[in-house]
Amino acid sequence: MTTKPFYALLSAFLFAFPAIAAADSPAAKVGGHIITIEELKKTINSTPYALPNGAPATGSQKALVMEVLGNMIDAELLYDDAVKQGISASPEFAGEMNLHTRSQLAGLYRKKILNAVSPEIAEIAAFAKEKKIKEEAAKALLMKERRRNALETESARLFDANAVKYVPTVATAALSSFAEDDILVSSKSFSIYFKDIKGPLAESGGGKNALMDILAQSVEEELFAAAARDAGLDRDKDFVDEIAENGRVLAIVLHRRNLEKRFSPSGKDVGAFIKKNGYLLYKPQTANVLLIVAKSKPEAESLRQRALNGESFYALATEHSIAPDAGIEAGRIDPVRIGDHPYSSIDQTLMKMKPDEITLPIKGDKGYSIFKLLSITPREKRGPDEIREAASRLIVESRMAKYLDKLRAAKEIVIYPAVNDL
Repeated sequence: MTTKPFYALLSAFLFAFPAIAAADSPAAKVGGHIITIEELKKTINSTPYALPNGAPATGSQKALVMEVLGNMIDAELLYDDAVKQGISASPEFAGEMNLHTRSQLAGLYRKKILNAVSPEIAEIAAFAKEKKIKEEAAKALLMKERRRNALETESARLFDANAVKYVPTVATAALSSFAEDDILVSSKSFSIYFKDIKGPLAESGGGKNALMDILAQSVEEELFAAAARDAGLDRDKDFVDEIAENGRVLAIVLHRRNLEKRFSPSGKDVGAFIKKNGYLLYKPQTANVLLIVAKSKPEAESLRQRALNGESFYALATEHSIAPDAGIEAGRIDPVRIGDHPYSSIDQTLMKMKPDEITLPIKGDKGYSIFKLLSITPREKRGPDEIREAASRLIVESRMAKYLDKLRAAKEIVIYPAVNDL
């Protein structure tokens, strides 16, 4: 299983939207750690289902709030467990944190260079006149050129000041000739080993051109990061806080990665799971449906009959359904995935239906549901490798869920009433 660099997974922690409840109100407590309303809203806003600014959550959005909060609680449990397991003291953690910190610092220095570029008004006007374009376009073109030149000039200055040297064989030797600890680039302040660029090189598909591009990027990043430290950018409070938070996230990511390896099933386990779960033989199907939820079975039967008699299912759902957001969505719900997990009674019913057919009432937690099938993808068999991969994934998910259950049972977890005010 390939894994992306952890900082590609950080988006859920980097967005915010205006507060509805007090930003510092507690949403939940996990042991001694408080998850605030502000942190919860940041994470929700990073999903495609972000809450509208200033508007209270609707029924389906409240379910999302609790799902996201549950994931944040699980993340906190995994972080505490990662600390106990010594993840943050591991060489792997140190290596990835160094790479991420270097990347962040280089980005700050690059931004500092770009912010210093500002063409004079007279230059912009003259350039616009010369090229016969609007001044806005002239400014954009000048900024683009000046910024590129500024980055190239600073990179060259730092390159010379640090006496950066490429090993002569880099440009000529076959990639297979390099050992892990071979130095490819040296300087006064850093060295780049072949092992440092093996991962990015493999992701790029390999090749000499890719090697040289990756080395050039790594050299510039090293130079800019060092310059950022010299300029004191690493002491900025926002940067320090961000790196600390990213360290927590990295510990969680690495711990989850290690657990997934630990929970990886044997061939015998996979075979037994496939034999027990016949639904894995088929690819998941997607059903587009409309939904009405009624309080009682007789009411559901009556609404079904009215729909069969020609009344609009959308109108019936809008007026009578007690499902969350039914008045807004008119019975529309997200597509139903069939076959990701063992078939439910709803799945089995939908699989037997044709478009425009309506189910008999199905008892659920909130009442009696009737579904109108709009469309369903064809049923297709999986290949042997797909079957084994799906079975392995589900086994790992199940074992991870049981592990998290144990962590929850061992820790005091409190969810505060402020969550209900979102």
